[in-house]
Amino acid sequence: MVRLSIIDIASGQQPFSNETGDIHLVCNGEIYNYKSLRSQMEARGHRFRSHSDVEVILHLYEEYGTGAFALLNGMFAVLILDQQQGRIVAARDHYGQKPLYWAKHGERYLFASEVRALKSAGFSAGKPDPEAISNYLFYRYVPGPGTGFKDVEKLAPGEWITISAGGAIERERFFQPWYASTRTRIRHSPEELWSRFRDAVERHLMSERPLGVFLSGGVDSACTVAAMRELGHNHVRTYAIGFDDFPDSEGNDAARIARYFGCEHRTITVAPDQFWSNLSAAAASVEEPMADWVNVFTGILARESVKEVTVVLFGEGADEILAGYDSIVDRYQWDMVRKFWWSVRAPHLTGGAERILRGKFRTGLRRMNLQGVDELREYRFTMTGELNLKAIPGEVLNPDYLSHDPLESVIGEFYRRSAIQDYVGLMLAGMQEHWLPNDILLKADKMTMMHSLEGRCPFLDRDFTAWCAGLSVRDYFGFHSGRIQGKMILKRAAAKRIPLDVFAPKKGFASPVLTWFRGPLRSQFSSTLLDENAFASSIVSNRYRKELLDSAMAGNDGAIWKAWILVNLNIWAGNCL
Repeated sequence: MVRLSIIDIASGQQPFSNETGDIHLVCNGEIYNYKSLRSQMEARGHRFRSHSDVEVILHLYEEYGTGAFALLNGMFAVLILDQQQGRIVAARDHYGQKPLYWAKHGERYLFASEVRALKSAGFSAGKPDPEAISNYLFYRYVPGPGTGFKDVEKLAPGEWITISAGGAIERERFFQPWYASTRTRIRHSPEELWSRFRDAVERHLMSERPLGVFLSGGVDSACTVAAMRELGHNHVRTYAIGFDDFPDSEGNDAARIARYFGCEHRTITVAPDQFWSNLSAAAASVEEPMADWVNVFTGILARESVKEVTVVLFGEGADEILAGYDSIVDRYQWDMVRKFWWSVRAPHLTGGAERILRGKFRTGLRRMNLQGVDELREYRFTMTGELNLKAIPGEVLNPDYLSHDPLESVIGEFYRRSAIQDYVGLMLAGMQEHWLPNDILLKADKMTMMHSLEGRCPFLDRDFTAWCAGLSVRDYFGFHSGRIQGKMILKRAAAKRIPLDVFAPKKGFASPVLTWFRGPLRSQFSSTLLDENAFASSIVSNRYRKELLDSAMAGNDGAIWKAWILVNLNIWAGNCL
C-alpha cells in the first residue's frame, strides 16, 4: 500500500506501531479530524512518535477496536496487523474515496490499493470474472464487490473486515448511506449549509503541499473556490479541460468562474489523437473496466496540474448528496404527479376522462405506476447506455456471461435490503452505494494518483454529509430558471456569493468524443471494436459487433454507446488481463 506524503512529510513514514510493538498499521488517505482525535488519545495516555494524521488510527484501534473507523472523518484504506489478537483488520472509508482490494492466495490473504500490487505479491489476477464483466456491460462500470477479475474483491464503502490466524472472517458495514432515517419536513437555511460546507472545505485544505482546484463551469467546484476565498485563500490555482471548436466546452465556463474569483487558471485543451493515445494508460491505471471517458480527461488534467500543485479539490459528491441529477428531479416531479393523480382520479374522473388522460400522458403514467425494482430500473443509478446480454442471447458466445441478471443482482439486491421509503432517498442512497464509489470516486482517485496527485472531495466530508442527511425533500428542489431543479439549497447559498450569470446550466461533463468516434477517430474505433483477436470477440459475435458499428456510424447514439462499451472492454483487457 503506497501513500503520497502530504502531512508530516519529515517523520510520517509507515508502517506505524503501537508502544508495545504488537499492533502495526499502514494507511492510504487523509484523516481530517485527526487533531481532535489525537488530543483525546493523548489524554488517555497514548504516546505518538510523529505528527502524521494516520497514526491516530492506531491508537483509536487500541481503545475501540473496529469501532475506531466510524470515528474518522476522512478518506482512507487501512490495514492493521494485530498480533495481540492474532488477526489482520482492513477498513475502507465511508464513501469509498480510497479503493481497497483483497484476495486469497494459497494460505495468505493479500490487501492492496491496486490490483497490480496483488499481482506483484504473486497472486494471478489475470482471469476475467464473467459476472463482473456482465455487470460492466450493463452499467458501464463494475459494481462492488466485483472488480473485473476472478477471485479479487474490493471492500464496500464503510466496511471493515477481520481475518483471524485460523482463517475465520468477520465483516461489517460501519457506515450506510445516511438516507435510512426518517426525514424532517422542516426547511433548512442555505446559510447554515454554507457555513458547514465552508468548514468542510477548511478541513480539506489541511496540507504541507500546494493545493489547487479542478474547476468546471458548474456550481459545485465554484462553491469550493468561493469557500476557499472566504477562508482567506486569495491565490487559488484552478484547472479545467477544454476543446477546440466545441461550443459546450466546459473550459469556457470554468475560465469565466476563474476570472470572477481572480484565480490563476489553466485550461488544458485536448485534441482527438491525444485522447485516443491516453486511453490505454487510463485503462491500465483504473484497472477495472470502466466505459467513462472522463477518466482520460482527469488523467490529462492531473498530469498537467501536478507540475504546480500536489493536492486538488473536486466538486464530486455534491450531486449524490444534494440531489443534483436531472433523473432525481424527474423522479421528484413524478412523485408529485402520482400524489395528485391518485387524489383526484377516483372521486373526480369518469372512465372516459381517465382513458383520455391515460392516452395523452401514457409514458408518464407508466412511470408513475411502476413499483420497486421496476421503478428503480426506469431511474436507475447508472450512466447513459447499456449493453444487456440477456437482450441478445443469440449473439452471446460464452454462456457464462448469461448466468446472472445484472439488474436483479445489483439494483434488486439493493432495493430488498434498503429500509428507505421515499424514492428520492432511495435513488440518492443507491447512487452513493454504487455509482459514486465504483465510478466517480474510483476514476478520480486512480487517475490523480497515477500522477502522484491527491484529489479530495469536501462535499463528502463526514460531518457535512451527516448534517445533509437531515435535509427535507423541499430543501433539494425548487423552481429556478423556468423549471424545477435539484440541489437548490446549495444554489441559494451560492447565489449570495456568485452572480448567476457566471454559472453554466447543469449539463454534466460535455465533450465531443462521440463526434470524434464518427470522425477523426473512426478508424481506430472501428478496428478496436472489430478485432477478432480481442477480448470482446469471445463474448459477442462478430456479426453483432459489425451491425453495431454500422448503426453507430449511421448516427444511432444508442448503438455508439454500446460499441464504446465493447471498445473500452478490449482496451482494458489488452492492458490488464
